[in-house]
Amino acid sequence: MLIEQLQKKEGFTETEKTIADYILNHGDDLLHVTVRDLADACYTAPNTIMRLCRKLGYDGFRSFKVQLLKDLESSVYHDQLLDVNRPFYIGQSTSKIAHTMMKLQHQAIRDLVDDLDYADLEKAAALLEKAHTIFVYGHGDSMLRAKSFMNKMFKINKLCILASEAYEEVGMSHNASPADAALIVSYRAGGASFDACLDILKDRKCPVILLSANRETKLSKGADLWLHIPDKENSADNIGTFYSQTCFDYILNLIYSLIYSSTYTKNHNYKSFIDKETVRK
Repeated sequence: MLIEQLQKKEGFTETEKTIADYILNHGDDLLHVTVRDLADACYTAPNTIMRLCRKLGYDGFRSFKVQLLKDLESSVYHDQLLDVNRPFYIGQSTSKIAHTMMKLQHQAIRDLVDDLDYADLEKAAALLEKAHTIFVYGHGDSMLRAKSFMNKMFKINKLCILASEAYEEVGMSHNASPADAALIVSYRAGGASFDACLDILKDRKCPVILLSANRETKLSKGADLWLHIPDKENSADNIGTFYSQTCFDYILNLIYSLIYSSTYTKNHNYKSFIDKETVRK
């Protein structure tokens, strides 16, 4: 389908990627747009637009636009219109960007929930709840999501250690025991450092929970539990990791909620105590 071709951008030049992004973000507005209008909006020439149309198998802009509008009429493809790597485009209004970001978060959560294994989610929450210490691993944006999760867990009296904060995760892993649990948050779930941690954690008989999108890695195959998120981001060509971080936030919040609800009164009382102590300081 045309929309899928525009999203994948296979074989596109940088200029053609820019045109594709504009079309994906303004699809509903293209009914009365001429090839000159589109070229001006993308700061390029009409001939460039025509070359892209031919590259995609259309003899001109008119036939290209007819097919695009047909795709848009299908609710299935309209839901897939948003490009998670480049959800907004230069020159868009604040209201348009705000609506797009709302749609992106909604799409990310919907995609995640559609494929979520509730049994594995419950197992992950149970492992973390009974763990004496939770060793948490994450780099970059994923580490920020992990820190947010840790902050919540501290407030219900769960000890968490950010093993990868100073890139000392390999050494920290030697401190794990069967009474603990390891939580790894990594979109691609790759890298020699985390692979080495997995070997150590398995040797220490510490259960490992992985949140990632990549099925074909040592981590995803070796973890005791793998909670996967949709693999839709291109880390080499995106504006920000909005989609994956929304997924991570959502699934970590779910885990926290399950842990909190399992002994609701005890957790609520402890959190209330901590919150009051924080206010006093």
